[in-house]
Amino acid sequence: MRILLVNYTETLEPGGINKVVREIAYHASMRGHQVVVFNPARTKAEEHKVTAINSNCKIIRGYKGYIFGLNLRNISLLVKIIRQFSPHIVHVHEYHSLFPTVTIIALKEIYKIKTPIVFSPHLDIERSSSAGRYLWKLYNSTIGKKLFDLSDYIIVHSRYEYKVVKYTFNVKEEKLFIIPHGVDTIETNREKSVKNNDEITLLYVGALIRRKGVDYVIETLHKLVHDFGLQRIKLKIVGTGPEKAKLMRLAKKLNVYDKIEWIANLPYPKLIETIKNSHILLLLSRSEAYGIIVTEALALGIPVIVTKRTALREFLVEPGCYGVDYPPEPEKVASTVINVINNYNDKIVKPIKIKRWSEVIDNYLKIYVKVFKEFLNKLHSIMNMPIRSL
Repeated sequence: MRILLVNYTETLEPGGINKVVREIAYHASMRGHQVVVFNPARTKAEEHKVTAINSNCKIIRGYKGYIFGLNLRNISLLVKIIRQFSPHIVHVHEYHSLFPTVTIIALKEIYKIKTPIVFSPHLDIERSSSAGRYLWKLYNSTIGKKLFDLSDYIIVHSRYEYKVVKYTFNVKEEKLFIIPHGVDTIETNREKSVKNNDEITLLYVGALIRRKGVDYVIETLHKLVHDFGLQRIKLKIVGTGPEKAKLMRLAKKLNVYDKIEWIANLPYPKLIETIKNSHILLLLSRSEAYGIIVTEALALGIPVIVTKRTALREFLVEPGCYGVDYPPEPEKVASTVINVINNYNDKIVKPIKIKRWSEVIDNYLKIYVKVFKEFLNKLHSIMNMPIRSL
């Protein structure tokens, strides 16, 4: 097959959606499929830059995106690529920026592109402010509803996201498929153990935004140090975002700033190494459409503490995943950390439902084939209609 993947940001950058697009592109191309990934350029200097991943796969950058990633020149450029590449499937990713969402509407409504479109929204529908919730509701009822109607199939990644998409946009079940994200490797024999007087390393990985609950992680660290007396402990925070300065001030106020290592985004091999060198991952989010970092940690044998909310609760069936109520009470989270540490060497973290990307890609390819066959059958039916019926 010829597969065109459309991403909203630089595909080679860190981030969950970028990781998904990279893995689909790589594994599909390694199966002999021709894959083109299109994304807006990060800077003017990178416009139209092409990166060959292998002989079957390349990334093409368009023009630099502007408001919420939107640059209308990218849509016309994408149409040109479609006409030259003639993909059997176009798979568009991400709902929260304007570029991918407007792209689908433009391809179908303005350019009348007949190529089947699969859409993965990576949808997290919760918003922090009342103004944000109002605008979000307006966006969903206008652009969003149109977008989901025009997409031939929608691939989501958790039961939570499935329900949100189905009921928010009134999507028919036959258009919806769940494909959980994968991992590169599964190593059930973790390298990390706990011995007497070991320094305990806690880890947070993700964007530094309000809904991620990083403030709860820092407050938990404060409880561990100042109430539970756990002095040989540190917290690694990997990520960037608008809340960083506020979080740093909180750490100083709670007198745990010297216990925190602030790390910018890491290349994937370094991230995996950082996970392996940690004892517990914490993700105390208010809302997650999936939680790909949770799968990465569990697949490497590292215990995880999450909130019992949205898609995160689906990981609680995995040995080594522990849940806390939301909003998290730092004292209870700290008690959970202590419990995990005290039983660390006796607890086995062995994923049950988490699969490797090399297995997950089969599910994507099955849907691509299904969509394209239905497209051919529909086209065949139209071509064989009597002229008077057209």
